[in-house]
Amino acid sequence: MLLQTFAARVRRLLDGLKVNQDTKTALKDVAAEAGVSIATVSRALDPVRAALLRPETVDRVRRIAARQNLQANRFARRLTRGCTDTLCVLMPPSVFGREGNPDFRESAGELFWDTFSAILEAAESRGFDIKLSPIRGMDFPTAVLRTVQQGRADGVLFFGRAGFERALDLARAEGIPAVVATTRDPMAEPVVPEVTVDGRSGVREAVRWLVSRGHRRVGLMAPYPIVATSENVRFQGYFDVVGPPPSSPSEQVVCVPDRMALRRWLETKGKALPFTAVLCANDDLASILITEAEYLGLRVPADLAVVGFDNSTLRCAEGRLSSVAAPRRELGATATRLLIENLLHGVPIPRQTVLPAQFLLRASC
Repeated sequence: MLLQTFAARVRRLLDGLKVNQDTKTALKDVAAEAGVSIATVSRALDPVRAALLRPETVDRVRRIAARQNLQANRFARRLTRGCTDTLCVLMPPSVFGREGNPDFRESAGELFWDTFSAILEAAESRGFDIKLSPIRGMDFPTAVLRTVQQGRADGVLFFGRAGFERALDLARAEGIPAVVATTRDPMAEPVVPEVTVDGRSGVREAVRWLVSRGHRRVGLMAPYPIVATSENVRFQGYFDVVGPPPSSPSEQVVCVPDRMALRRWLETKGKALPFTAVLCANDDLASILITEAEYLGLRVPADLAVVGFDNSTLRCAEGRLSSVAAPRRELGATATRLLIENLLHGVPIPRQTVLPAQFLLRASC
């Protein structure tokens, strides 16, 4: 048994040597035709190092290599560097269907698709593969980190923080390369490096625009009480414009935990609403508010302007709902780039990278 194992290892080593030798021969042929060195050809075919060369050189080398049917041998490069060029991406259970496969057609999955597609593109452009890891149990996130420790992946990219608390603590304690990409509000002291979104600036932009259009009474509506802003930094953008948050519930801040509560609130107020514009905590609530308001005869936006948050519903896609949007593609691309630059070149990852949110004006305002 030991002899068979040793023989298998020798075969793999010889195969690797043959791969490297074949690659050197092919690189030499391309270099001769392009009139450059073998090192230049190697750089031109490497998605990461190509940036070191002039674009016209990269283009010429790649055209000759394509004609000669030569591709950069990623397997040989991985053997040389002693790494896998693979990132594990951990997503929350809501993205995965019953059979454990990602379903980006559902509302939860749609929120992640733009970010995930940007991760794929950013990784591919640098020669990295992505391993998408669903959550199959309480301990699964920590099991994924073990794959990095065992040399089967190079780093981990977390989609959000919720449910990953133990894994994040382990990543920090063990020094595992990891980045969190989240649309949530920035933390004061993130456990591992994070790329987050400044929802506060986007909310502030939306409320300022409403005020500039003559709305002197702008309300804030959420499915839970908002009497302080320590846990919801984004809503501080609302209070930045209208004044400090109330110490107790007021007409300015409306809590409607479900659709029936929202309907009762509208029916009680009738057309004598305490404000002419509403900022909602999320797009689902904003969509329900529009539907119920129009059912009672209110005109949107003539009688009531509505703004959501997340840019995630069908009304947003159809251009009917104004919303504060996180830059989801930039979020994924930035997190991936920072992690790969750290793995390839040892570039330190900033403890926190904050991207600005954007107010998207549509028909509901």
